[in-house]
Amino acid sequence: MRLVLDTNVLLAAVLAPGLCRELVRRHLHVHEVGCSPALLAEFAEMLRHKLGFEPTAVPLFVAYRERVKLIEAPSLPTPVCYG
Repeated sequence: MRLVLDTNVLLAAVLAPGLCRELVRRHLHVHEVGCSPALLAEFAEMLRHKLGFEPTAVPLFVAYRERVKLIEAPSLPTPVCYG
């Protein structure tokens, strides 16, 4: 199975026991986990600027960064929303 985890799920796994932490704990090392460079950077930035944690000092961030397969999202031929 391939997984893509939202930044909010990862932050919740860092902050408190519960469903998100259990999901990451059970599935991070068992399944293929994909992540874009932008999502990985967002996770690091949220840890640093919103929570005051140095990402490399957070074991979950280090394990996640080492485990994920970085995926570049393809460009869309036309915009999906207009505004």
